[in-house]
Amino acid sequence: MYFTISGDDYTANGDIKMNYEDFKFQVLDKERKGVKKILSFIGNLFINDGSKADEDGFRYGTISTERVQHKSFFNYLWINLKDGLLDVLTGSGKKE
Repeated sequence: MYFTISGDDYTANGDIKMNYEDFKFQVLDKERKGVKKILSFIGNLFINDGSKADEDGFRYGTISTERVQHKSFFNYLWINLKDGLLDVLTGSGKKE
């Protein structure tokens, strides 16, 4: 995964690219002892498994977030990465 983020005290923008194959996820119950199979199945319907990547195997996404002012820098970094990962996994994956 490669990402570039630039921002100020209020907003951030950037881009992200990621290489992965056969991506699947599982939704765990609250005690983390079992898997919620129906939610995992539905979620995997919306996630691209990585097969629709460019010739180098990368999928691309964009990052656009607003900062929560009373939280730390690391929270700001995490919400930027979360936004980018969501775009890579569910978006078209093409470089704009």
